[in-house]
Amino acid sequence: MKRLLIAAMMIGAPAAAFGQTAGQLTKTTLCSVLYLVQPGDTLGSISKVAYGTSNYQLLFSRNLGVTIQNPNDLPVGGLLLIPCGQGLEPSFDQVVSANAAAAAAAAEAEADAEAEAEAVVETAPEAEPVVETAAVAPAAQPEPVATPTGGDATGAIAGARMLSANGLPPFSDKSLRGDGMAHELLRAVTTRLGAEDPRVVFIDDRSSHLRDLLLEGSFDIGFPWVRPPCEDAEGLTAISSQDAWFCANFAFSEPIYEIVLGFFVRAEEYADARVTFADFADARICRPAALSTLDLEVRGLGQDGVEIVRPETLAECFQLLLDEEVDAVSGDVFAAEALVGDLGLGDQVEEMSSLSLLQTVHAVAPLSKPGSLEALSALSQGLTDLKLNGEWFRIVARHLVQN
Repeated sequence: MKRLLIAAMMIGAPAAAFGQTAGQLTKTTLCSVLYLVQPGDTLGSISKVAYGTSNYQLLFSRNLGVTIQNPNDLPVGGLLLIPCGQGLEPSFDQVVSANAAAAAAAAEAEADAEAEAEAVVETAPEAEPVVETAAVAPAAQPEPVATPTGGDATGAIAGARMLSANGLPPFSDKSLRGDGMAHELLRAVTTRLGAEDPRVVFIDDRSSHLRDLLLEGSFDIGFPWVRPPCEDAEGLTAISSQDAWFCANFAFSEPIYEIVLGFFVRAEEYADARVTFADFADARICRPAALSTLDLEVRGLGQDGVEIVRPETLAECFQLLLDEEVDAVSGDVFAAEALVGDLGLGDQVEEMSSLSLLQTVHAVAPLSKPGSLEALSALSQGLTDLKLNGEWFRIVARHLVQN
């Protein structure tokens, strides 16, 4: 811990931010610091203290170099960059520097421990001879897909045949700037690798993409696709055999974009009575038609007794909430908070931050095609680089505003 504090102070982060929970922090201690995650912290609770709102999209966007699987279950001891406000440029270099310093300190501590262990061994009496026994061979493990670097990465991307479709704003549509966010990010990756722009074919019949054109056809990579909750294979199979098949046959890239889904109810109506997804097992929940509901269903909200209402827009969902025709709204937290502000609903609607969910948008490649996996791995590395240097955020922000 001491070394972590020193590393943070060296790059300009006030030590006062460390060793405290979000509830103990103030805006003055939070502005442009690296915060050490404490037990019980969530992105929503940290954002509430930092900015007065549980909308943690700013925190999430500025910390894409940090592994966040669940915004409500942060890795204790991880470092989060907390910027001053909406106009601040991303500072991923600070997060990387601090984490690198922490990793170096951990490696040094491990080396010290090994040296101490060796010293103990040197002074210990000789051990009795050990009678050799037949060794049991360890279970074979699948070989990891190598991440191409340098010229290999350039070649993998340059030769890949890619597949997309229209009608998927803001990610893909020929009417959008640069054909959409996903296409511009892909071109940024190839530019950094020194490769030519990728060859992308638009085929609007998405039902043919996965099996006919990617798995059995001549295409290598398809995008954009929302990743199903693959980690719950048994639950997913019971709900959607097609999505379970998707998870079993395809690899997913580094996320192109993360959709944080907030859970909103009428103010003070369920503050104490309903605090988990199970508490909404008999509820009417509104989610816009463009968003998948699998994440709700695997949490038990697609069973008998739950009604999921699917209008076209998030605004319609909030109107249904105010009219008491639904019990909750689940939708993009950034857009939802903007709507609540624009419509002056701040005293009528509240977010249940403990019920936030995350959907991630990816490029995909068939697991059965090694060449496709190499191209996908190169693309993933390129996306990670864009996130670390801030270019990803600039491209995404531009498309969210314009599209």
